[in-house]
Amino acid sequence: MYAYITIMTASLSMLLSAADEKYAKDDPRLLLLTVATDPTDGYNRYRKSVEQFGLKMKVIGMGFKFNGEVHGHAYRINMLLKELGQHKNDSNLVIMMTDSYDAVMMAEENTILSKFKDFDASLVFSAEATCAPDSTLANEFPKVVFGKRFLCAGGYIGYAPVVYELLSNAQPEGYISDQLMFQHMYLNIDLREKYRWKLDHRAHLFQNLFFAEDDVMVKFDANTQWIENTVYTTRPAMIHGNGPATWRLNALGNYLFDQWIPGRGCIICDDDSFTLQSKEDAEYPEVLLAIFSVKPTPFFRRFLERVAELNYPKSRITLRLYALVSHPPTFTPGHPLRR
Repeated sequence: MYAYITIMTASLSMLLSAADEKYAKDDPRLLLLTVATDPTDGYNRYRKSVEQFGLKMKVIGMGFKFNGEVHGHAYRINMLLKELGQHKNDSNLVIMMTDSYDAVMMAEENTILSKFKDFDASLVFSAEATCAPDSTLANEFPKVVFGKRFLCAGGYIGYAPVVYELLSNAQPEGYISDQLMFQHMYLNIDLREKYRWKLDHRAHLFQNLFFAEDDVMVKFDANTQWIENTVYTTRPAMIHGNGPATWRLNALGNYLFDQWIPGRGCIICDDDSFTLQSKEDAEYPEVLLAIFSVKPTPFFRRFLERVAELNYPKSRITLRLYALVSHPPTFTPGHPLRR
């Protein structure tokens, strides 16, 4: 069992008061922070979304040779602290920290800042349906009538001095993850009240998809696409495909950022394409074709016949058929696709 973290809060109260006063006087600014070491496909998708909405972002650690056994989450916290040290006295700067390999941004700066202001908080973390990684903490979280109950560290936002103070007083070495560390800090009610620390229970700012895959859908109008949480009727500013829900983010991402437009279909499907016209059959890429039949399906035989008619060398196709129901034999012995 981990002990709760106790932090001296006198200086913190002064920071919060200064931040709130400054926020009332001036227009705040937003800075996205993310830690990423490799330009993966997921990272490139995230960067594209950031550019789509004109957001200012600082990437920490790109090119760094990360070793999980040596560096861990404590090293990540220290990297963030080093960057935040440059902004620790800027009460008019709002820091939004997000993951990047499994996330996309879905709102511009003014929208994000407006949503943050509506919370009447100095620090807001995302929320999710499960209490991980330590489910024994579940009963200690404040109950929620409508919304997700548990803190998720995949996205959070707050005034720069507050975020810096939070991370400066954290003790990541004693925890198996930064999420567990933040959960223990949040469960300290005195600390929670001093920070005016809240969770985004209904996905106004942050949408975590794990155990919420069916809560969201892509919507379109003539000029744009967005993701709506149909349970809470909110439009999250950040979508996080956390844990096993990365597949859902991948599926949603196919229809965002003008990649698919009603009436025109897929806009990017021909990107990075190449011709096979001059290739010999043996030079064609080998492809895997998987067919799943989980319930009786009309015209299934004709469907398979059309598969056999594909204009592609049959010797370069590996077919896998998964069936939970029986169908009459379709491919006779010796058929090119019967293997």
